[in-house]
Amino acid sequence: RGTLVLGIKVGADGSVEESHMELSSLGDEALAACAAAKAGKAKLSAGPGRMSVTVVFGSKDDQK
Repeated sequence: RGTLVLGIKVGADGSVEESHMELSSLGDEALAACAAAKAGKAKLSAGPGRMSVTVVFGSKDDQK
């Protein structure tokens, strides 16, 4: 459980040029690196620019 903030740089064609961890409370560097790598393969509809994306990891029980 925790929160991961990814920094993403988007190219003019919407492809992700760079993705890295900005902040993590997960305590799991491998998970953070994997998420950043997966985000690096995304294709977005807008660009160019930079953004931060927050991903919250938890269980269904956390939503009650």
